[in-house]
Amino acid sequence: MKFSHHIILLIAVFFICSCSGTKKIPSDLSAIEQKANLDSVISNNAKFETFFSRKATVSLDLNQSQKSFNATIFIKKDSEIIISANVPFLGIEVGRLKIMQDSVYLLNRVEKSLAIFSYEYLRKRLGVSMNYSQIQSIILGNVDENNISNLSSVNNFGNKIDLMFSNANGMEKYIFSKENDKIVSHSISDIQGNNLTVDYSDFRTSYGVLLPNSIEFMVNSAQLSTETNISIQHKEIVLNGRKTLDFSIPKHYQYERKK
Repeated sequence: MKFSHHIILLIAVFFICSCSGTKKIPSDLSAIEQKANLDSVISNNAKFETFFSRKATVSLDLNQSQKSFNATIFIKKDSEIIISANVPFLGIEVGRLKIMQDSVYLLNRVEKSLAIFSYEYLRKRLGVSMNYSQIQSIILGNVDENNISNLSSVNNFGNKIDLMFSNANGMEKYIFSKENDKIVSHSISDIQGNNLTVDYSDFRTSYGVLLPNSIEFMVNSAQLSTETNISIQHKEIVLNGRKTLDFSIPKHYQYERKK
């Protein structure tokens, strides 16, 4: 599988992750109790200004075809996400992905090309909608604070809290663990037949913030007719440091904008 196909698959996963739900689910808590539980979960979102993950391992299992690459991930809060992909053992960069508030940029080192995708273009191609805030929250294991108005129900089960969100596109569920005060699972289904589960584990404290070092995506995509497992294993996370990742574009690269 070409590098560009790997990255487009990651884009597709993030788009599928953005769907929410339609049904109103009964809750065993009063409205006041639901609000208090939601506020408690959000208060434990990872707080940061910059996020830097060096030498993360990304593994993809697409319809039993396995591929992997090393990645550096940089996030500037509410501004940009940059992912650099490298060939394992060789350290040769094959491309970079830049996710902005209004567009997604794909820099392909192998084909010496740059593609710029609008969110509207990707929505039409993949059949689902998304935004920057949702992608950022998924990478960090946070509840998206810009999407909490669609809360359908909150249920308290022993040492866990279930949060259900809904809208016209599908259903979204977070499982919050009271043992470490973090989101440990995030599952999504939509009316197009896409289903995704994100599991967070191996929580470690980085610069005073508890973060998942292991993230597992399990995807069934009706649009792409695929079953995909994606694993991200962080090796070193730095918060609010000086490390950054740029996105310079060589002048001789071919350029294509998809609206």
